Amino acid sequence: DHGHGTHVAGIAAAAANNEQGGAGICPQCKIMPVKVLDGGNRGTWGTVAAGIYYAVDNGARVINLSLGASATSRTIQDAVDYAEEHDVIVVASSGNAASSLPYYPAAIPWVVAVGATTDVDALWAFSNTGDHIDLTAPGYRIYSTYNDLTVNGGYAYMTGTSMASPYVTGLIGLVAGMDNTLTATEIIDLMTANADDLGDEGKDASFGYGRINAYTTMVAANGGQEPTPPPTPEPPDEPEQPISPIPATGEFLFLPSVARG
Repeated sequence: DHGHGTHVAGIAAAAANNEQGGAGICPQCKIMPVKVLDGGNRGTWGTVAAGIYYAVDNGARVINLSLGASATSRTIQDAVDYAEEHDVIVVASSGNAASSLPYYPAAIPWVVAVGATTDVDALWAFSNTGDHIDLTAPGYRIYSTYNDLTVNGGYAYMTGTSMASPYVTGLIGLVAGMDNTLTATEIIDLMTANADDLGDEGKDASFGYGRINAYTTMVAANGGQEPTPPPTPEPPDEPEQPISPIPATGEFLFLPSVARG
């Protein structure tokens, strides 16, 4: 009912090869819509934690949290710990304040903290930084699904670390789908080892281990061989009205986020 979660969900898993809008990074991934904030992007750690428990208990492999706050709580920490105990990856946006102060849940151990890059691989000016940053991904003027069909037929541009986070989540979905025997730690290690190092050599406070590279990560996950792409389906004779392929409150195989992060 806000539009932010719809946009995030489309980045991760919007349908592809249908001549409508754009395509998500993992279009074959499934959406588990879980609403944790209201239409004004307000909520509590209790509602977010409840969403995490629900997603874990219902089979999510990865949870995306494009939301956050400057203060944490035991409630959200316990929920993240629960996800870790069940080998479920949690990905979160690092925040949009150009600050090096911790932003939660991104700064909680086990959470993959994601910063935003521009279209020229520079760090987006307002992307938060810090030693907890793990990876970066595109987050500047990202075109994706939107919940208002009067806005360009249900598609819009948005900017922020909230947009970067689902790129990471979607790539995790691709890797997990290629080899479902991989553990959460193994998937994260593949992501960080195959990211493009854009800042100081090695992990740094701006880019983490670097900007994700879907191609090199997928090749590494496939034992050094290029993965075989799925066949391209024939487009429909009469394309349907371009609407969002995902619920307005949902995201991807994971906890939706409807708050700016």
